[in-house]
Amino acid sequence: MKITAALCLALQIALIGMEYIVSYCQGFYEKPNHLFLLLPLWVAPFYFLIFLTLGSLAMFSLGRNLHRFWVTSAFLTFFVILIVTNLILPAPGNMLAYGLRNRVMRDYTLDDLRKFAHDADQAGLLKESAPGSITPPAEALTQLEIKYPFIRSKDNWGPRLMNFGDEDVVNFVWGGALTGHWGCSIGIDGRKNEPDQVGHGLALPVSEDIYFFVLPY
Repeated sequence: MKITAALCLALQIALIGMEYIVSYCQGFYEKPNHLFLLLPLWVAPFYFLIFLTLGSLAMFSLGRNLHRFWVTSAFLTFFVILIVTNLILPAPGNMLAYGLRNRVMRDYTLDDLRKFAHDADQAGLLKESAPGSITPPAEALTQLEIKYPFIRSKDNWGPRLMNFGDEDVVNFVWGGALTGHWGCSIGIDGRKNEPDQVGHGLALPVSEDIYFFVLPY
């Protein structure tokens, strides 16, 4: 009984660690990670199974007066871990911004990103403000993809170019309603770009005009 309770807690911690690792890898790699896309579907049943197992063990131990302190403590620890990970630690989804930032900044300089924003603006690819509504000229987008491979679509997987209604900003964004959105925001021609538009997400500034971000929606 004690071993089963300990294994349940170990599995819970492993699942939490997996969420952080998978989210970081999704941000770091250009190709879609189906493990990340299905994360809510396969993680939730495991958490529910752990909850049922620990709850059943706690009820059994209290009824039979066996290892009551150990098993009850494990059951309460399950909730403590959930509270800590949801209210104190950064959300696993925030690792998307760290992964994307590390990949892009590994291969490109800040000046490369500024040139990209300038070229995207000059090519007329940012005429719409609503996410997902942009249909840029294919030839112009192809030229940008060749020059800046970090925006190249793989397996029909983003990113999208948009300005969120700000004509002085270029954003390239991945994601959707289920996973949230993540990307990079660049002030055109070095204009100051404050990360105040990310709502309740995360912003990682790398300069006064460039930051990487995560949106929870």
